[in-house]
Amino acid sequence: MTEEIKDEILESEPVLIYQKIFDVMSNVEYMPKDGKVEFGKTKYSYLSAEKIVENVRKEMIKQKLIIWPIACTTENTAGSEKDITATYRILAVEDGSFIDVQVTGGGHDSTRANS
Repeated sequence: MTEEIKDEILESEPVLIYQKIFDVMSNVEYMPKDGKVEFGKTKYSYLSAEKIVENVRKEMIKQKLIIWPIACTTENTAGSEKDITATYRILAVEDGSFIDVQVTGGGHDSTRANS
């Protein structure tokens, strides 16, 4: 690859954001599940949001990354079940490069089943 082509790639791609996300992923250790849910026939273990934020936040600050929600949609599925899609922007403070990521989740809202 010529130097000219390398320069074009660097100018057109926000490489800093990808490097910083890689660094966060490399530096955050595996986090074991820290909670359990049991009701009726349902039993499962989970990793709490608090534990995730506690570990990832430190590394994001170190890498000078910020994240905030830019969109959220909620769909009623069956009864009180909800499906949520949230879009977050992750931005590298040093050069303004960013990516938008979507996350999905589901839940049970028995207090507002028909809203």
